[in-house]
Amino acid sequence: MEWQPIETAPIDGTSVLLCYKGGKVSCGEYSDANDFFPAFWFTYGEGQCNPTHWMPLPPPPKDQA
Repeated sequence: MEWQPIETAPIDGTSVLLCYKGGKVSCGEYSDANDFFPAFWFTYGEGQCNPTHWMPLPPPPKDQA
């Protein structure tokens, strides 16, 4: 997996890794515009952000059972 420009990121609500503000990385997603807010990127726990790059989330761990 490689970092990709934010312009190529999915905007369908898919959770992805976002890189922004001097290299900080968080999990987040794109939110469509509605009657109250314009469309924007946000991270869980931190809110709206302006990412420059994105990367798909890695697959979850395999079951250890």
